[in-house]
Amino acid sequence: MKYRIKQYEDLVTRYKGGKIITEGVEKIYQIEYRVAGFWGLLMGWSEIGSQFFTEEEARDKVEYYKRLDKGPRFEKQITYINID
Repeated sequence: MKYRIKQYEDLVTRYKGGKIITEGVEKIYQIEYRVAGFWGLLMGWSEIGSQFFTEEEARDKVEYYKRLDKGPRFEKQITYINID
């Protein structure tokens, strides 16, 4: 998988107790991904639903996704139990 961070500005409204506290234009970071190789080029980029308000949060999440892609690297130990 390949990842990238999309940065854009959007209108953000923050609520507390059902009332608007602040409203303004803020930078938003969103993570996109695609499969590596030919099929990734063919299918293109897809967005991951999360939006972040700091670049550091987005980068941390990308690192987390990369760790998940690698998965645990261990060998299974199989034990057979004979039943008489």
